[in-house]
Amino acid sequence: MPFQPEQDLMIELISLGSVNMTVVEPMDVFSFALQKRAVRLIMVHNHPGGELDPSPEDIKLTERMMAIGKFIRVPIMVHLIITEKSYTSFDDIGLIEKIETDNNYDLTFKQVDALKREMKNLEKKSKAERTKEKLGMAKKMIEKKYSVKDIVELTGLTVEQIKKITK
Repeated sequence: MPFQPEQDLMIELISLGSVNMTVVEPMDVFSFALQKRAVRLIMVHNHPGGELDPSPEDIKLTERMMAIGKFIRVPIMVHLIITEKSYTSFDDIGLIEKIETDNNYDLTFKQVDALKREMKNLEKKSKAERTKEKLGMAKKMIEKKYSVKDIVELTGLTVEQIKKITK
């Protein structure tokens, strides 16, 4: 299908800042895009002072927006910095690719799932350690002629676990 500007391209002012900064929130960027059913975005902002190099804040914002865009399936295709005389494209200077590969934002829940697995492993380990301690205590109780019933009651071990110790 040929490019049709009236259907394929929309421009929306998200934030109007001061001379040296503006506040841009993901909700502001993506709410309009989602309402209009956009399938991709181009971010553009100006540097009134004429500096074309992306600031650390520009890079951090792009990284954040790209992660959110990827998660909601409305990718940021490029980010442009414009001045009165020229522009810089994050894509042209390799920043889009670098951000895609080095992105610190994980919105896929991989980190959460890894932490859950680690917690389960720790829980299993600590349960095994507790059981080992209980078995040691049960051995001492057997030596002191405690009844199996008392050992079960005091340690929480099963009769089968205690019988294994006595063999």
